[in-house]
Amino acid sequence: MVRLLLASVVISALSLTVALASNRAVANDDIVFPANYSQFVLYATYNEAGNRPELLATGQLRELYASRATLEAAKAGGPLPDGTVLVRVRYDVARDAKGEPIQDAQGQMSKARLLGFGVMEKRARSPNSHPEGEWRYRGFTADRQPNHDGIQPEACFACHLTAKHRDFVFSYERLVSANK
Repeated sequence: MVRLLLASVVISALSLTVALASNRAVANDDIVFPANYSQFVLYATYNEAGNRPELLATGQLRELYASRATLEAAKAGGPLPDGTVLVRVRYDVARDAKGEPIQDAQGQMSKARLLGFGVMEKRARSPNSHPEGEWRYRGFTADRQPNHDGIQPEACFACHLTAKHRDFVFSYERLVSANK
């Protein structure tokens, strides 16, 4: 009897875990490519490698975009408001004959072709929210279609958890300084 009860509890817990994970994944499926993206402000550009030379071979250039309202909210300080959308655009870069990324005198790479987009969207807490925050993540292909094989929301959140003190936004300081 005890074994049967214990097995029932374990199965219920596993079912709940799968249901919550599924709901969270589905919840990110309702993020659409922002129609007003072309009106956003470019607030940062950086080489994917940053200050990590071992990543230089990936050769990606990233541009970060936000609405003017988001930049103003960041300038005011505190967490960004519900409805905030941040867009990261990924580009492959120009390469030399050996396939190495070409950098200018300032160490900046040049765009070669659009690879895709990453979108972060902040929404009010709901039953499907991650327990640690309200941000949702979704990847899009170069033609702005959902990238089901690319960005995995749970992996994004796990990484962004390290920026919890900045409202889960790695580039928060760049949002603030874009207003100056």
